Amino acid sequence: MARLGMGKSVVMMARVRRIVTEEARHALAAAIAAETATEAALRDITDTIARERELASALDGDDLVVEAYIVWLAEAGQQLEAARARRDAAAAAAAQARSRLNLAKAAEQAVERHIANAAEAARQDELRREQITLDEAARQHRPCFEPNGTTIARSPLANPPD
Repeated sequence: MARLGMGKSVVMMARVRRIVTEEARHALAAAIAAETATEAALRDITDTIARERELASALDGDDLVVEAYIVWLAEAGQQLEAARARRDAAAAAAAQARSRLNLAKAAEQAVERHIANAAEAARQDELRREQITLDEAARQHRPCFEPNGTTIARSPLANPPD
C-alpha cells in the first residue's frame, strides 16, 4: 500500500479501524449476552410469582400459606422491579453497543474507500505518465511536413543533431 503513495498513517489508521470494529463486535456480543441473562432472570422471577400465587390460591390451602404468600409477595415485587430495571439497563447498553459497532463499521469503510480512491488515483497517474511517454515516443518518430511539402523525419537516427 505504501508504494501506492499512501502514507504509513493511512495504513495504520486502517488497522486501528479494523481493531476498533472488532472490539465493538465483542462488546455487542457481551451486551447481548447480558441482556439475554437479565431477560431470563426476569422470566424466572415472574414464573416463581405465578407458581406461588397458584399455591396460595389453592382451595385446599390453609391461611398460613396465604399469609406467607402475602409477606413473600412484597419482597418478590421488589425483586421483580429490580430485575426489570436490570433488563432495561442491559437493553439500553445493547442498543449503545449496536450504535458503536455501526459507527466503527462506517469509519472503517470510510478509510477503506480512502485507500481505494488513493490506489485508483495512483493507477490513473501511472497510466497518464505511461501515455505521456508513449505520446512523446510517437512524436519523436513521426514525420513532420515542411511548408514546401517535403517530409523531415523526426527520429534522432534519421536526423542526428549537428
